[in-house]
Amino acid sequence: MQLIKSHNAYIFAKKSLSATFWNQRLDKIESIHTLDTIEEVILLLTSQYHLNSEQTDNIRTVYKEESIAFYRLFGNTHDNFKIEKIYLNLENTKGQLIYWKDWDFIFQKVKDTYLLWVYIGGHADLQREIKLSTFDIAEFKRIGETHIDYLVDTLKTTKSSSVYEQAKKDNRVLR
Repeated sequence: MQLIKSHNAYIFAKKSLSATFWNQRLDKIESIHTLDTIEEVILLLTSQYHLNSEQTDNIRTVYKEESIAFYRLFGNTHDNFKIEKIYLNLENTKGQLIYWKDWDFIFQKVKDTYLLWVYIGGHADLQREIKLSTFDIAEFKRIGETHIDYLVDTLKTTKSSSVYEQAKKDNRVLR
């Protein structure tokens, strides 16, 4: 089991993978803790978040859930501590994940290219993947995830056809 701290949250992995693997898959890793038992995980998280017994019981429950291999744990204190299932298979991603929300979008870096995949939905299960322009990369580096949220929202709205057409014209649309 591992707890990987990245972007002010922990990724709880039920199986241990190498530090090289995590550095290739996740952006801005702060620490990696490899632990042998769920009780060690709970002890580390309790010292970090000052968890109560209900929250530690919840961690034990999610550990027993066999269908999910990864969880995101975040919050500043036990009052706002949250556990989210990660449905994205972190072992099979093609690049380094920077920012994502399951069933919504994935922002990642593949080699020297920044890609944003957005699930649009609808009857046809629409999705879009664009390569970020030099301007969008600069904006992301300047203001962070807020710019990615803006791009996701823009691509999801009906007004996004102009953004999509511009991205297509700039040869940035991949799918």
